[in-house]
Amino acid sequence: MSIPSRLANDGWWLCELPAPALARTVSLQTGIANMATFTTPASDTSAIPENAFLAKPAIAFGLAALADWLFYGQRIGISAVIFAVALTCGSLLANFAGLNRKHVMLAGILVLAGLVPAIEQFNAVSLAFIVLALGVGLLLTNRPRTG
Repeated sequence: MSIPSRLANDGWWLCELPAPALARTVSLQTGIANMATFTTPASDTSAIPENAFLAKPAIAFGLAALADWLFYGQRIGISAVIFAVALTCGSLLANFAGLNRKHVMLAGILVLAGLVPAIEQFNAVSLAFIVLALGVGLLLTNRPRTG
């Protein structure tokens, strides 16, 4: 398949420079240009498992159903702690392949320590502890791998 002449004429800046010559002949034909390639080789990435696309929505729907059952028409109390534990487990399950296993134990201890005030008595401060502990704990475990 050849390159259309409009693209070849518009992509003049991608053409390779010809070797210098004493006498230069100019070709008046359009669409005949040696285009330079700037493509990078594909990185060594592993394939995403096919069931990953089904697991994450299932986890999300399960968490939504659990939240509806725990919070609709109920007073918030120990149900916030139960939902926080379910949210943590769902996040770890959804991102199991990309977990940074060095930080999982530290994040688990941090999340459990953040849930203790809400078990004792639920108020705005204990809710803030839950949110802070979940945020930091899940950031520790689900951090993307670099290097």
